[in-house]
Amino acid sequence: MTRAAESARREEEEASSAERATRERESEAAREQMQRAQSMQRGGGGGESGRQGGDGAASSQSQSQSQSQSQSQSQSQSRGGVWDASQLRPPSQEPRPPSRGRADAAEKRQKYFADLARRQHARESQELRERLSRRAESEMDQNDPRRSSPPRPATPPEVRQRREMAREREEQREEMERRKREMLKQPMTAADRERELVQARPHHTGPHTTAFAR
Repeated sequence: MTRAAESARREEEEASSAERATRERESEAAREQMQRAQSMQRGGGGGESGRQGGDGAASSQSQSQSQSQSQSQSQSQSRGGVWDASQLRPPSQEPRPPSRGRADAAEKRQKYFADLARRQHARESQELRERLSRRAESEMDQNDPRRSSPPRPATPPEVRQRREMAREREEQREEMERRKREMLKQPMTAADRERELVQARPHHTGPHTTAFAR
């Protein structure tokens, strides 16, 4: 609930409470006047002075009631009055004219988004044109025998086998180098030195080895 609606509701409650108090005062004054008239009748009409006193009290009571009513009306008018929902519109629901600053901001925002959409459309159109031109050039190159490059000859199986063997030798060499580096990092024991000496000796196989040994 907005602040204006809350204030209007509060003013309506205050006005209704003031009207209720006025009605209560009026009913109380009417009741007192009736009781006074009944007491005067019981007293056998106590003379013109009693009637005049009763009339004066009634007139003073009516004057006080009229004053209270006028005071309550002036208070309600000073607070803005009680509005009828069927005839009047509350101040909070009245359409306010948009300020010039808001209108300028809305116009600038609309112009910015329109310009952004226009630039995006132009960029997409340019990209589409470039893509179509590249596709057309590639199709022309494929159809033109002078522009098309000759197909690469297939690799013979022996060449492929030699390449694989060379690659395997390179991998073995790298593995040996790696093992050597690891061995150099660790201290060499007597068993390692003996193993190296055995591996460094020439190993001969065949009948000439047996003849040499004899």
